[in-house]
Amino acid sequence: MQKQILAALLGAALAMPLAAQAEGSYVKLGVGPSEYKSTTDSENKTAVALAYGFSVDKNVDVELGYAHLGKLKSFDGSASVQTQSIYIAGVGNLPLTDTFSVFGKVGLAVNHFD
Repeated sequence: MQKQILAALLGAALAMPLAAQAEGSYVKLGVGPSEYKSTTDSENKTAVALAYGFSVDKNVDVELGYAHLGKLKSFDGSASVQTQSIYIAGVGNLPLTDTFSVFGKVGLAVNHFD
């Protein structure tokens, strides 16, 4: 697991020099529900995500992010599980008009369950 996290961080470090060439950059914050399901019940927790993205050119962005999907505790408090993720993604933008565009995202995520 540590090798995967190290590889993701190394990839991000190698991608950061592209930011110097970027036309623009952005920071993205996301908050929303995450759902943990078992065979007997399910429970919703609050998920938080933070990402930094930068433009390589007018149609391609690179995004590096972190997501924490909440922590679930058992009813008696004896056990818990939490999920975290680090990702890097390429985002393609296709402008259809001056005010409307379509985008797609593909990437690699390293997930950690504790």
